[in-house]
Amino acid sequence: MFSEYKVLTVGPALGDRGGISSVLSAYRRNFPDFAFAATNSRHGTIAGAFVLAWLLVRLPFFRLSGYRILHAHSAAGKSFVRKRIILAWARALGYRTVFHIHSGYFAGYARKEGLEKIGAILRNYDAVAALSPAMADGISTSLGCATVDVIPNIVEAPETPPAQQNSNGPLQLIFLGKICRDKGIFDLLETLSAGRGRYSGRLVLNVGGAGDDALFDAETERLGLGSMVRKLGWIGSEAKRRLLQEGGVMVLPSYVEGMPITLLEAGAYALPSIASRAGAITELIEDNANGILIDAGDRQALAAAIDRYLSDPALRRRHGDEARRRIESHLPHGVAKALENIYRRL
Repeated sequence: MFSEYKVLTVGPALGDRGGISSVLSAYRRNFPDFAFAATNSRHGTIAGAFVLAWLLVRLPFFRLSGYRILHAHSAAGKSFVRKRIILAWARALGYRTVFHIHSGYFAGYARKEGLEKIGAILRNYDAVAALSPAMADGISTSLGCATVDVIPNIVEAPETPPAQQNSNGPLQLIFLGKICRDKGIFDLLETLSAGRGRYSGRLVLNVGGAGDDALFDAETERLGLGSMVRKLGWIGSEAKRRLLQEGGVMVLPSYVEGMPITLLEAGAYALPSIASRAGAITELIEDNANGILIDAGDRQALAAAIDRYLSDPALRRRHGDEARRRIESHLPHGVAKALENIYRRL
């Protein structure tokens, strides 16, 4: 698909825990000419330093073999520092460079490090890309980048239509992501605890992720939610597919987000979502159309959203069907078109 452009993609190790790794793994499955080199390691900082050094050694050889474009996928913080080193070397070797921002934290990171400093770095690259129009506009305005392209996150639709959840069984709430306060998971636990009398036996919260596991376990026990919460740990693609295939409602009451891959995955499986107005979520979810939007930290609104879906299976189906319809541009053919527009220009 991209063989004529000779693109080398760099980013987190495939199979790593995180949204960028999930995106890149989907690229590999869907784009036959996808060439990839890891910039870190799942085995810790020291191993990651060796991986980074090895990539820097290999870049001249990739260039000699014909690769002309280096596409770097980055978050903020240490990820940005790694990509800055790689891209500086790549530019010296004659690559055209693409810096692809995935993190909802990037704007805050840029303010902390200095807008002028980060903007000057980004303007050195041949293309800068973000996950949504709003993110692109924010980067362009605050960091002085004349053009910021939009490359939506990729999602794969299931081969077979998802089953409609049995309305007679308990409602399956699904949370997928890092277990931390920024993701709103502890607000969700408090909300379920406050409504435990009406929720008991009527819903189950499935939590797939890792992070502050000790605090999560302690809060689940303190709030008496053991029978209502199913902790799955970090789940792989096959286990995630089975979970989403069963149906339910995705819940993501985050305080900080980019463009959450979990909401796209929910749409691919025709599941509605309850999500906060954070990052690019409002570009994915329209309130009362393909999900329900709340303000981060508003537990009363979170409870009301859960109650609506709990009491109205037909509403769940309508919102789920609309969620599936709206993810068209995020399917592989839509993402391929966005990538090709950049590569052709370079």
